Amino acid sequence: NRAFYFNGLPEMPVSNINIHDTQVTADYGGDWKKAFDEYAVQMRRQGFNFFRFHGLLDAGYKAFEHIDVPPPDYMDKVDYLAYTLGKHGVRLYVDLVAYGMRYPNRARKNIDLKAGVMFGVPRYLEQWEKCVRAVLGHYNPYTGRMWKDDENIVAVCQFNEQSTGAKIGLEGAWKGLDPETKAFFLSNWKAWMVKNGRATVEEMSAFTVDTPLPGFYAEKGFGRDLHLYLSELSVERTKWYDRICRDAGYKGLRSSFNSNVDWGACAARWSAGDAVPYNIHQGHPQGGGNGYKGAKVDCNDSFQRSVEGSCFCYGNRIKAADRPFIVTEFSHAFWNPNRYQVGLITAYHALNGYKGLLWHAGGTQLKATGKWPRGGVGVFEVGTSPCMRAAAFLASCLYLRGDVRTSEKRVSVAVTKDYWRKHTADAPSSSQARIGLVCNYGIEFPDLPRTPGLGAYPKADLTIAPGTGDEVENGLWVSSVKGKGMEDFDMDAFVAKLKAKGLVKPDNRTDAKKGIYESETGELLMKGYEHYLQAVTPRTESVCLEAGTSAKLGRMEVRSTSANGCVAVTSVDGEPIGESKRMVLLYITREANEGMVTSADGKTMVNMGGYPALLQTGTVDVRLDLPACDWQLYLLGYDGERLERLPVQTEDGKLALKLDTAKFRHGPTPFFELVKADCP
Repeated sequence: NRAFYFNGLPEMPVSNINIHDTQVTADYGGDWKKAFDEYAVQMRRQGFNFFRFHGLLDAGYKAFEHIDVPPPDYMDKVDYLAYTLGKHGVRLYVDLVAYGMRYPNRARKNIDLKAGVMFGVPRYLEQWEKCVRAVLGHYNPYTGRMWKDDENIVAVCQFNEQSTGAKIGLEGAWKGLDPETKAFFLSNWKAWMVKNGRATVEEMSAFTVDTPLPGFYAEKGFGRDLHLYLSELSVERTKWYDRICRDAGYKGLRSSFNSNVDWGACAARWSAGDAVPYNIHQGHPQGGGNGYKGAKVDCNDSFQRSVEGSCFCYGNRIKAADRPFIVTEFSHAFWNPNRYQVGLITAYHALNGYKGLLWHAGGTQLKATGKWPRGGVGVFEVGTSPCMRAAAFLASCLYLRGDVRTSEKRVSVAVTKDYWRKHTADAPSSSQARIGLVCNYGIEFPDLPRTPGLGAYPKADLTIAPGTGDEVENGLWVSSVKGKGMEDFDMDAFVAKLKAKGLVKPDNRTDAKKGIYESETGELLMKGYEHYLQAVTPRTESVCLEAGTSAKLGRMEVRSTSANGCVAVTSVDGEPIGESKRMVLLYITREANEGMVTSADGKTMVNMGGYPALLQTGTVDVRLDLPACDWQLYLLGYDGERLERLPVQTEDGKLALKLDTAKFRHGPTPFFELVKADCP
């Protein structure tokens, strides 16, 4: 669905909808259906057409021991929300199990549930199956269909963040894991080790429920064997998930393991499931207490990290070559100072042909606490963030509307059975993952059977062997990668090979040693060490650059900016920029909360602060090569409403827009509207 919405209607004063507590304020006199309807309308107005039910179903059953009987008042709201989202053209992605699994023992920890199901403990498997059948077999009176038959549900995740949870259970959380689960796992692992000739009965007797297991990267011991066994369990579990979902009557896309990058998890995703899901966070906070006090974020630049094989490349490394790739959590977390870059990063999702991009989280935050900015900036929330709202708008043009073309040149990393079994705990090579900055990248497992029923996939233009894998660290429900350097893969030599084969034009400017990557389509140019990225397409021109620098694109030139930021112009009437009568100009900088305090280096949070959200002001000088006409420029509110008309000048035959966002009567916003008035 390439539909795109941006209009000048004022934002409706919808209260914050807390479906868990069924809390609806006096804004609608308790009419929660009307509130939900207007919530769905706002989602579409802000450019979203995909919604993830994440933990809602778990939470609804959490306090109830009768897991096969959903609480009627709660499910009434869940059903209506699903119905009204579909009515307004919003498709659904559903986590069948996210955390609690509605286990009767309310004190049961998430880690026990995730690990217990992965390891195959019978009572946990039974619980998972009951939970999933209860969801899929639930009848929605508003749609007139059971959830399993609702065609608006594009895909399901069978257990959110399970693979990382299971690995944590075998590492740092082993001591506190459910004793029954530990005993069950040890019994099966020991039998597997002996059967496969990897250890004797005597050697395995050293491992008990009271002793720690070997680390996956231990130089000695059985760490790699432990991970290989876990990987084989992962393949077995995903096939079991698929069978249960199909047996329950669900016909849509199935996906699992959205939180781990190792080759074992990649092999499991290849062997089962119809889509590959993944959670990709840049600058995810680590540690800290209530209100994130003491937590740290990575403050590095996204573009530099990408040319070093991280950030965008971190998630892209697991993209299967043969099925849809859906980013189930996409965020550039606050308080990283480079959030202005995230909207333009989505150009690479388009280049690599992603099929879904779910912003994490709260894209439509409509809490009525006064005029915008409403509430403080949260770590993940899009709706209360000036920068993220603008970034999501830009992404709606570049990615959702399809302004950035998907590369038709495909490069695939072919992983043999011997290789992935030997390197099961490693992540795909960071250096090879950079291929996705140039053309369409994917991985495949030619020695493994694919999910039954998948159709043929486009043959790769070039197939290569995997490079040296990277070490994986697990924690806080996300996995990170320790890169081993770029020595295993010469990117410049590889691009030369692409040129020789005619897959990349001879004048392609990619120079990996200098951190420069140009897409084979010619639309994207990244200069990672200069913290620069541009996208030039017929309908959108956009650039991220540092203060004191300039950029000459196609019809847009940024002569100067006083702040690090993203500058973009995009047509909103669907016409090319040179023919458009209505465009939006964006100037995205940095944000903070009133009263916010961090450490001197900006990494550690001391006090998050709160309302109001603050947007960094700046001056920007933009030239646009447009037909001579009576152009009108407006400052826009966060709801698209015109707040103030701004002066427009013409210099050397070009439109000159000189903005100082500190001087607007209504305060700074990233949004400006450029309109062609009464012209031939």
